[in-house]
Amino acid sequence: MVPPYSFETLKRKVNGKDPVKVFLLYEGQNTERFLINPLLSSNTIVASKNIMFRVIKKEGKDVGITDPLSLVKYAKKFIEEQIQKRMFCSGRDKVMIFFDLDVYKNNQKKINKLLSLKTNDMLLCYTNPAIELFMLLTVPNGFERIIEPNKKDILLNEYDANGDRFIYGLLKNSIPDLKDTKKEKDIDFSYVLDKIDHAFMQEKFLNNKLSKAANQLTSNIAYVLTKISNEDFDIDY
Repeated sequence: MVPPYSFETLKRKVNGKDPVKVFLLYEGQNTERFLINPLLSSNTIVASKNIMFRVIKKEGKDVGITDPLSLVKYAKKFIEEQIQKRMFCSGRDKVMIFFDLDVYKNNQKKINKLLSLKTNDMLLCYTNPAIELFMLLTVPNGFERIIEPNKKDILLNEYDANGDRFIYGLLKNSIPDLKDTKKEKDIDFSYVLDKIDHAFMQEKFLNNKLSKAANQLTSNIAYVLTKISNEDFDIDY
């Protein structure tokens, strides 16, 4: 049986009567949702484009689906069902999937399975090791001052003395507003969102190719959002 779906449509101005529908599918319930949703709702990069963003809310047992391969398979089933209901136009509408690559432990062979399974109706947005890398790019000169000197430890992303993953601990120590944050779900993203233009400028210093992500600091979030801001959905992976 095809699982039920519910949606949250982001409140934003849409330029046109028949917008492209982009369905957002997140790995987790906190960081991606609380960062990407307001970014797409209010940032000038995608403002007034003929795109409607709708968040897919995973239901029941599907809430626990977090690994990238399962998310791609979930998106495939979702697309098939929505096409049957005439709620998804293949070749036009998209499912945009956000996920971290740390689960693959820099195994390129496993990462490549994502490329073999994805369809042209999907947009993949990813970070290696995790989305906190993209958030660190919001710090002015963050790549040169913070990321590059810690490249090896970021890629390993082991737990630190406080029980945090290295990249998360680095993020908390780099952004004053986050220093006393105990859990990721409690993060105040206002600083990150205010400085998001820095991330768009600095992401070019990282790898953005999924096909080369193993052992490379990787993020393609700014790249993908910039492409779709020009209503260009041809993404190079």
